[in-house]
Amino acid sequence: MRWLIAPLIAGFLFVTSGFLGSLESTTENSKELAAASEEAPGTTAEAANRVAPLPTLANLTTQQAAAFKELSDALDVSARRVFALNDALGRQATALDDLKGDLSALGDSVGCVSARLSDLNDTADRVAPAVNELTVILRSLVAAQDKAIRHLKSINRKLAALGAIATATDVEPPPPPPEPTFTPPDAGSPSKPC
Repeated sequence: MRWLIAPLIAGFLFVTSGFLGSLESTTENSKELAAASEEAPGTTAEAANRVAPLPTLANLTTQQAAAFKELSDALDVSARRVFALNDALGRQATALDDLKGDLSALGDSVGCVSARLSDLNDTADRVAPAVNELTVILRSLVAAQDKAIRHLKSINRKLAALGAIATATDVEPPPPPPEPTFTPPDAGSPSKPC
């Protein structure tokens, strides 16, 4: 039995040393836990102070998110308006191109009308002196016509007397004089149509 006691003592010492090691480890852990427990209220208060503004920050973040949503909606509306304005400007640019083509086509007509007006002005410049000359001619013609009318009345009286005599004596009257002709002054050649 002696040989049994030595292993039992060795086993007891081995178990006891493990238990004592565990106990020592538990004691150390308890000391650390006690120290941490003493620091815990301060650390917890500090953590509470750090997280105290979180509800305010969350509220502010919610307000910022709502503001960003409104800004996004406003930017969307602005983008649609810009696209509509861009389309309107494109249509106006097309209309301006059409107007430019129409004005270019109108330019030829305006040039023709301008040339015709210039010709008309030149003709009017030539006609004015001719009208003045015509006025002088007409005055002289009126005076000559008045004189001719007086002379014709005298001739008519004489012819009436001669006609009565010619009828009584069966004499043939002379043929009538030729028709007078009048040539107006040259007013220039007419302008060609456009």
